Amino acid sequence: MSLAVGDGRLIAIVDAVTGRAVGASGHHLVCQPGCSPCCFGPFAITQLDAWRLQEGLRELGKWKSAQVAAVRQRAGEAVSEQAVWFPHDRVGIFLDETDESGFHSRFSGAPCPALDPETGSCLLYSWRPIVCRTHGPPLSLSGQSYPPCPLCFRGATTAELEKARVQLNVDASEEALTRTAERKTGRHGMTTVAFAIAGFSDR
Repeated sequence: MSLAVGDGRLIAIVDAVTGRAVGASGHHLVCQPGCSPCCFGPFAITQLDAWRLQEGLRELGKWKSAQVAAVRQRAGEAVSEQAVWFPHDRVGIFLDETDESGFHSRFSGAPCPALDPETGSCLLYSWRPIVCRTHGPPLSLSGQSYPPCPLCFRGATTAELEKARVQLNVDASEEALTRTAERKTGRHGMTTVAFAIAGFSDR
């Protein structure tokens, strides 16, 4: 099974489960196009996510080359500013969650390079990372419960929140596909959207 096919199946499962959560959340979920507070501050993504983003850039570039060029430029500018935070032997790669947390705190105001500054929408929405796909509604990921976006479920009771919660268990599939992506690209470890785009820019 190719990486593209496997990733497509993974995304279909993730989107189906989060879609159920969105439906169950009703008016408590305020996420909509143009709502972008969660798009500020770099966060960790897998090399599978990084590969998918590059696939999206290639596909989008077929008919929106100017937008793709702008995304790459913003990614390059972000990397130029943020690369000094990392040791020279692992630029753009996190060692652990503490590492990621420190980086996020340092650059918490930095917008995602895929964020359209005019519309507040994601230019790579169809190819966005798993963490972006699961943000918003209350989810339990592989047995661990996560709260909803802080803008959502305001004034809701605990019972209402838990009624909307759904289970998503794709760790094994995602990890296997991530290993495949790492072998395919030669890149390893957790990174960010900006470093993923900039690092893949010549491939």
